[in-house]
Amino acid sequence: MQLEAGGLSLRELEARATSHGVTLLPHSTVGAVLRGERMPSRMLLIHFVEACGVSRAPTGAWEDAWERADAYRQWATGNNRQRDDHQLVRAA
Repeated sequence: MQLEAGGLSLRELEARATSHGVTLLPHSTVGAVLRGERMPSRMLLIHFVEACGVSRAPTGAWEDAWERADAYRQWATGNNRQRDDHQLVRAA
């Protein structure tokens, strides 16, 4: 996706987001997410997708993917107190 946005650096994506009024796209956090060191918040993901030039309409698919990843993360870490096995299977 970053390449589809013109191969922008993380700092350039942050500047692009800021110029559109988004303040939640720090390049250091995005870098950690892209390196697999942390999971993004739902809003960070949406802001990143939008900064890459994806229109608002298809972000629902990204939000669905975030939900599945979050469900898996909670299951894998044993932090699934709010989700039952049925929800995890359905989310996958």
